[in-house]
Amino acid sequence: MPSFEPTVAVVRLSPTKSANQNQLLESESAREHEAAESARFLSIAMGSAGEPECHLLLPRDLEVPAKADYERLDGDVTEVRRMLTSLIHKLYADC
Repeated sequence: MPSFEPTVAVVRLSPTKSANQNQLLESESAREHEAAESARFLSIAMGSAGEPECHLLLPRDLEVPAKADYERLDGDVTEVRRMLTSLIHKLYADC
């Protein structure tokens, strides 16, 4: 009759289970770090999105572009800022 050694089976399974848990924790940590780094990068991009607004003010004051052109460009900048804000909020929610 074959013998069964439960302690051998337990010893063999324990390192595998522990290794899998460690891999899972490392993966989650890396994902959180990546999301935080992306959110930080997008926050910098948000600050940079203010630059085109400033660059549009002088020509607007000098009435160089037509009013419709200025409004379209300003609307585009505003839309980009809204998209960045939405993405930043999503990333911070995932962190």
